[in-house]
Amino acid sequence: MRSLEGVSFRRPAWVGLPVVLAVLIGAVFGFGVQGLVRAEAQNNPASNFNEGAGFIQAVIEGDKTDDFETVMEKVKEALQNSENSTRQQQAEGWKLYRVTDPGQGGNVTYFMVIDPAVEDADYTISTILSEAYPDFGEAQSLYGMFSGSFAGGIGRINMQLVDDFSN
Repeated sequence: MRSLEGVSFRRPAWVGLPVVLAVLIGAVFGFGVQGLVRAEAQNNPASNFNEGAGFIQAVIEGDKTDDFETVMEKVKEALQNSENSTRQQQAEGWKLYRVTDPGQGGNVTYFMVIDPAVEDADYTISTILSEAYPDFGEAQSLYGMFSGSFAGGIGRINMQLVDDFSN
């Protein structure tokens, strides 16, 4: 049996560079926006409200409220300017409220009321952003601002109307 000891297999380092770059670029673009959507879906499994209405509570760090509100304004614009009629309907029933009382540790609580909810519509923020802002960097930056503003988790609740006191 022959030994390979002492045999040199030297190649210039630049020969493997294109392969390494291709793998890295594929990883970034292949998992980028999909990764955003997947990450939010894992943190927020309920991405639709099929009981007629929905409620979302978000606790935001006091010094990150501008970031959160900026992203939510982009979500609003994305929904309103979408060519998808479902997205436009989502905008019509989506309201964002900010609690005026100071929160624990300077945090600020926001409530989103979705009424009426569009049945089977996806309310996942990262999905809406990636559809409206197909430039990977912009969607990623906006979602980074959004997710980086939280002091805690996000709570989503499906709601079913029991009684309308106006009728």
